[in-house]
Amino acid sequence: MRKQGHIPAPRSYQLDGVKFVLDALSPRNTHNAHVDTAPGAGHRAAMLADDPGLGKSLMAILVALALGALRVLIIAPAIGRVSWPLEIRKFWPQMLPFTRVPGQGAFPASLLDDQIILILSYDSFSHGATLRRWNGPLRERGWDLLILDEAHYLKEGSSNRTRAIYGDKFGHRGLQSTANRVLLLTGSPTPNHAGELFPHYRTFWSDLLRNREGQPLGQTDFEERYTKYTDTIWGRAIQGSQNQDALREAFAPVILRRRRQDVLGELPPLQVEDVPLVMARP
Repeated sequence: MRKQGHIPAPRSYQLDGVKFVLDALSPRNTHNAHVDTAPGAGHRAAMLADDPGLGKSLMAILVALALGALRVLIIAPAIGRVSWPLEIRKFWPQMLPFTRVPGQGAFPASLLDDQIILILSYDSFSHGATLRRWNGPLRERGWDLLILDEAHYLKEGSSNRTRAIYGDKFGHRGLQSTANRVLLLTGSPTPNHAGELFPHYRTFWSDLLRNREGQPLGQTDFEERYTKYTDTIWGRAIQGSQNQDALREAFAPVILRRRRQDVLGELPPLQVEDVPLVMARP
């Protein structure tokens, strides 16, 4: 049984993941000696795309600590409203008193505090009423760090939540523009095909891929380069991916993906944990 107040030590591969993110976000991106980057080539966003169960939440908390982030916004699937406070209690207990998990219709008075972890679900950005309620207040104050948990929820560029968070919704550049740094977490960066990386590329990393004229790729060009598709009278039908090695190389400075077999020797035995759920009354 874990002693009360004891914070588990991170594993070496988790520390490597934290270093990768910090290097990617630094003014000088030198995490990979095989990637030629110029001074000042740091990015505002990075992605941890490790397999599920490798501790991305812990790594995100360690990144927040290293950045000295005091105002952290976490957007996650609905279950994240339960799981993230548990992770904060375990790995960042000093911030638990400043952690807020409001309902979709509530607006916490503490939102403007200088120290806060605010946890919202993607549902808050999927529907017009809740989106209009939250968008303005969230943008009034900047965020030190925006964590997009299960970032593949933003794979569809035309969805309400993607447009609200990434931009071009209600005439603004998206909620992400109010954050100093952005960390994307996902165990499935491309659930169906490589074209689902385009919204992330367009928003954060458009300097990494260019067309012959030296301009960022549009969605059509991105799909033609990295997906297998058929153009039909009903639109483009994408069947799969192609040129994956080139795509991985292009995103190597900002996306880290490791499989369980890569770190198998460091993984602990299978652990089972009870997660309490609050049942809504009828």
